[in-house]
Amino acid sequence: MLTARVDAHPQLVLPGATVRVHEARLLLEVPASGPLTAHSPQPWHWRRSTLALHAGELGVCPDRHGDLDLSRLPGVLWVHGFATAPGKGRSLRKLLQELAVPRWERERLPLLYPDGAEEPLAVRDLWLHPDVQARADSRRRGRIVWRPKR
Repeated sequence: MLTARVDAHPQLVLPGATVRVHEARLLLEVPASGPLTAHSPQPWHWRRSTLALHAGELGVCPDRHGDLDLSRLPGVLWVHGFATAPGKGRSLRKLLQELAVPRWERERLPLLYPDGAEEPLAVRDLWLHPDVQARADSRRRGRIVWRPKR
């Protein structure tokens, strides 16, 4: 499997698990959850509550050392899966590659967008857009929290 072409995406399906190759490493995947089930965007009022998704739970928590500037985050975010992401194209695929997200995991990632935007503000708890990143003068800080289902 390790000597297969880079674009071959070899996998070995076993009872209860799958062995795959990603970035010259063997990965054992035990299916804990399926894809993000929403094929249309879901609004999320992050100040009010967490958001339960098929693959896990998404939340925002205050954290005085957090990397998120809460005052710059819109009150309503739209949660998309990879398949329904607005402006999906090379830039989003490239970002997910830079984050080392395996191809088969991309649909499980909640992508957070402001209303009507083509570019995400966050990719789960893995990446924040510079517009919402905390700065030295940020007074209200927090972080995005992802709790996967087991």
